[in-house]
Amino acid sequence: MTVVPGTIISGIGAARYTVQLQMPRFVRACPEFAKCYAGTINVRLVRKLRAEPGLFDFLVGPFDWTGAGGVGEQFGFARIGFEVGDSTVAAWLYVPFGSPHRADPYYAEVLAPWIDLGGQSKCNLHFDSAEQLVV
Repeated sequence: MTVVPGTIISGIGAARYTVQLQMPRFVRACPEFAKCYAGTINVRLVRKLRAEPGLFDFLVGPFDWTGAGGVGEQFGFARIGFEVGDSTVAAWLYVPFGSPHRADPYYAEVLAPWIDLGGQSKCNLHFDSAEQLVV
């Protein structure tokens, strides 16, 4: 296991809307997602993330979650542990491949059950196969 430190950062709040639209499809692909909050925790990692489709535990899509009738978007997921404060929860690295955030290799989004972050800014992502996902 590899532990990658990060800092929790504010986002623009769009994931609360977009993930809510995407979640039914995610849950059909993996029922474990039903435990996750329909939003993401944004993290600035100290190591670069390699967001290539073949490196994830599984992929969902592409599917059109916007209703616009386009080709759709593909999503990558990797099982991780998300540590904040004194606790670590089972979570997912969430990578929407069409996101403009993909231009920043230090930016990660985490799907997890609801967590009271309690004002914490430091966190750790625990990767089982980090040699593939982070450099």
